[in-house]
Amino acid sequence: QVLNEETIRLIQEKLSPYEKQILPLYLDGKPPREIAGMVGHTEKSVSNGIYRIKSKIRKILERN
Repeated sequence: QVLNEETIRLIQEKLSPYEKQILPLYLDGKPPREIAGMVGHTEKSVSNGIYRIKSKIRKILERN
């Protein structure tokens, strides 16, 4: 699915600062362990953040 500007804006509004920090690293293909070392959080925290990001994106896409 191609995302339009409005959908991207909605996603950005819904993400926390922490989620915004880890999303680009995840999209670059970095594994949670590596992201954790880069942002100073545990691997579990990063994995939970990725889960929340996916959940928020899924909800937005279901509405559109």
